Amino acid sequence: MTELFVTQKDLQKNIKFNEKKIWWKNFKHSLRELIKCRTAFIGTIIVLTFILVAVVAPVIAPYDPLKASIIKRFIPPFWIEGGSTTYLFGTDEIGRDIFSRIIYGARVSLLVGLITVSISGVLGTVLGAMAGYYGGRFDSILSRIADLLLSFPDLIFAIFLMAITGPGFFNLILILCFKSWVNFFRLSRGEMISEKTKEYIEAAQALGESNSKIIFKEILPNIIHSLLVLATLRVGYFIILEASLSFLGLGIQPPTPAWGSMINSGRAFMLTSWWISTMPGIALLVLVLSINLLGEGLRDILDPRLKLE
Repeated sequence: MTELFVTQKDLQKNIKFNEKKIWWKNFKHSLRELIKCRTAFIGTIIVLTFILVAVVAPVIAPYDPLKASIIKRFIPPFWIEGGSTTYLFGTDEIGRDIFSRIIYGARVSLLVGLITVSISGVLGTVLGAMAGYYGGRFDSILSRIADLLLSFPDLIFAIFLMAITGPGFFNLILILCFKSWVNFFRLSRGEMISEKTKEYIEAAQALGESNSKIIFKEILPNIIHSLLVLATLRVGYFIILEASLSFLGLGIQPPTPAWGSMINSGRAFMLTSWWISTMPGIALLVLVLSINLLGEGLRDILDPRLKLE
């Protein structure tokens, strides 16, 4: 009996070791494919650069992003006549360094995008997996709620709720998560319905595995690639949504540096001091474009159906 127990224990260790080995092999293969895809690799490098800049913002920002100086108003970028390398991207209407504010604004944009995707992704994936696997009334109720929420345009819906709750970082996260879980729910539910009828699920059920184990151990690992691609693309979408709300005065409030509010504050000076709005706008464009390139690259690498085509 002891020998049998030891043998089973060793077998389990070997299985876990092989699973880790396979996971590491797949990871290295995906990494090589990502490097081969030029656009996705460039997008990855730029996104990682923005993340690094946001993390070490207090170290690399040359000035306090909130410090104003009336005598240093409207200094142009360094490549324009009258500009100075002291203020690389110039200063705004109250003399704050735009380069420092863009660096700190990256923190706000990335935090909003990553936190919103993390919360809504986990919530929507779990609800969608359960609804797709069990079906019945639970599935019908959640599906009708999802359809109802999808009938409202995201920006209009967010403006309406932000006008009720008031602006602020945590209110913004709450409002975005209130509706954004629906996209993960629909994808997870559809993939679950497709996967649960396949032979390996029937084999797991025949072996007596619990429903929760089948959902989270058998099915989710096979659909995680689709959810990962969606999550990556939604990060860029939420960054744009946050910038839009901040531009309208309903998102992150001044004087906190946020790209949307920075673009809005420079509208009145576009003809004379265009850099106040243009520089944060370019930063927003580059970050979101890079995230989308990364998402498309991950889709091409991780989706096995595209490889078969």
